[in-house]
Amino acid sequence: RPDCGCTNAGTLECDNTDKVLESYLYLVDNRCNQGCNCYNEGCRDNFFIVDMHHSGCNADQLPKFVEENFHEYEESCQRCYQSPFQNPVLPQCGAIDCKNTAATNGNYSLVASAECQNDFCQSPACQAAWQVVIAAHDECCHDDIPEALADGFHDLEEVCLGGCNIPEPTNYTVDCSAPKNLGLVEDDHDGDDHDEHEGEHAVAWGASFTLTPAQYTWQAQKTGCPLPNQTYAEPTMKFVVLELANTSKAALMAAEETAEELFEGDLQTVIPGLGSIEVGTAVTLQFDTSVITSQFPIRIEGPATSYGIFTEHEPAEFEFDAHYLVLDGDDLEPEAMLIEEDGEHSHGHSEECILPTDRPDCGCTNAGTLECDNTDKVLESYLYLVDNRCNQGCNCYNEGCRDNFFIVDMHHSGCNADQLPKFVEENFHEYEESCQRCYQSPFQNPVLPQCGAIDCKNTAATNGNYSLVASAECQNDFCQSPACQAAWQVVIAAHDECCHDDIPEALADGFHDLEEVCLGGCNIPEPTNYTVDCSAPKNLGLVEDDHDGDDHDEHEGEHAVAWGASFTLTPAQYTWQAQKTGCPLPNQTYAEPTMKFVVLELANTSKAALMAAEETAEELFEGDLQTVIPGLGSIEVGTAVTLQFDTSVITSQFPIRIEGPATSYGIFTEHEPAEFEFDAHYLVLDGDDLEPEAMLIEEDGEHSHGHSEECILPTDRPDCGCT
Repeated sequence: RPDCGCTNAGTLECDNTDKVLESYLYLVDNRCNQGCNCYNEGCRDNFFIVDMHHSGCNADQLPKFVEENFHEYEESCQRCYQSPFQNPVLPQCGAIDCKNTAATNGNYSLVASAECQNDFCQSPACQAAWQVVIAAHDECCHDDIPEALADGFHDLEEVCLGGCNIPEPTNYTVDCSAPKNLGLVEDDHDGDDHDEHEGEHAVAWGASFTLTPAQYTWQAQKTGCPLPNQTYAEPTMKFVVLELANTSKAALMAAEETAEELFEGDLQTVIPGLGSIEVGTAVTLQFDTSVITSQFPIRIEGPATSYGIFTEHEPAEFEFDAHYLVLDGDDLEPEAMLIEEDGEHSHGHSEECILPTDRPDCGCTNAGTLECDNTDKVLESYLYLVDNRCNQGCNCYNEGCRDNFFIVDMHHSGCNADQLPKFVEENFHEYEESCQRCYQSPFQNPVLPQCGAIDCKNTAATNGNYSLVASAECQNDFCQSPACQAAWQVVIAAHDECCHDDIPEALADGFHDLEEVCLGGCNIPEPTNYTVDCSAPKNLGLVEDDHDGDDHDEHEGEHAVAWGASFTLTPAQYTWQAQKTGCPLPNQTYAEPTMKFVVLELANTSKAALMAAEETAEELFEGDLQTVIPGLGSIEVGTAVTLQFDTSVITSQFPIRIEGPATSYGIFTEHEPAEFEFDAHYLVLDGDDLEPEAMLIEEDGEHSHGHSEECILPTDRPDCGCT
């Protein structure tokens, strides 16, 4: 989180209760926990003040009303990081295994029981459990905190005495120039009047080309894997072609300002199959979500031959297996290029932090058992990867590629490098980016020491060690000097234990070259308290099971319908509404670009009648559906359609015509309506919200877009003192 000390919160003043109370009352008066209000500067800064003192002061130093009601604002407002208050009469909380939710749940159940509540959690067993609950609540990621604990923690605080202090992080320093802390302090530069958009760029990418009179094609594609889950990186993109003096980078830069100005105007929308891109006219490209590749014609009529193309997003974000600019099937490459680095339009594919033990267990897949002496098995699997081009496109989501990669990955992790075919050891890494890895306890070389603890966030130290290992000093003696060997062990630990985003790019790119040179090294420690459980969610669906030849439908258990509800509807025109969600308001998006939808007559509004009609809805959703867009077309009873949401507005509205004579109806949708609600209900008649009489929600996760919170550690917040 941003550091509290780097925000407008100012300094920590635990004795200044008036300051804290004044800021809390601002939150109340300005309804800062509603909608996107907490993205306004006033709400944001006053919440930082309360948050800073809530974390950094003793609870007795806060106004009781603030201490009890502060948590109402945590979900709506961005938190900041303040070193936690250390109560001298309490012990330090012990280390918590956040992934062991069963243990956490057990401790929570004990603390919430009458046994502990009746004695204020003072018995040794209750106090130990209470300390585990505190550590889990304050140190674990949101998704690792059991729901009952998250909901009930603050009630327990009212009852349980004692507890423990959350440890202060080691080697942590407040740096108000760090990216997480930028833009959180007002700075008027002695009254200098700067443009509020200074430094922002409407243009994210520009490139120059030599183009002769012809019709060219601009292409944008859905990306990602597996194929059924592919989406466009953005639903639209601003685009313009301008004449240049020549194709140099200087000429491109000279035209960039013109492109920026054009992007600020009212732009016509071009959709595939309707309209074309003309030189000098900025447009908005609307991508067609029903196809993998959206194509747009560019008409070049001359007489110029040097042109610049400027776009709102980088074309590489929209490339899967086709180039962005083609003529008669041939790819055209730019002669000069500009890419804005301010991050305003970046959609870099930053990898979620997946720890090795978060991967499926190799032993729970079709990889079978670890056989380090069976080089034929490993080589056969590796050659399958090569022959089937498993590192291309989404090929590694095919069962054959997936399972053979698991076999190679299992043996790469669990065996000594000398036991692997050398060709496999050297070339295995070409498949790591395309294929899902599995977890195998790392091989423990008896002649090597254990790797030491690594501070993954200290990338400066990691970079320093990498630079030393990559230097001639270490390379010339195979990293055998004490300094080089120590640095090499840090590099190994960083590469094998840190999240992708915490590994310096040079290290990620050069690690395997270093392995060819450096001797020695260290063993990655085996995780403590880790057991393989093939029934765990991460391991499900990875082993073939034919149930003694039973032939089951391959789609058994999947549901095209995610939600259904029954209503009593009289003849009228109703309105179905879907909204963009999220905060701040300018960043709001639709949870999905489209949604399958059908209204069916029911025998009555009971749940049984709803369930009886669900199969009909499922079958209709599998057919060819007409698309309905806001303002064009309506929803008729019995006809399944695809609703296309209008990305240019916050709320997309679709009329539903009920003509009778039935009064009981079921509405079935591909996604849950709650995913598309911001401040308006999904079904209305003349402005009044209509609630269902019975409801079905599929729980198989096929259509889930739950708003799982990113894991924000306390020290990732802005420093209160820097606000």
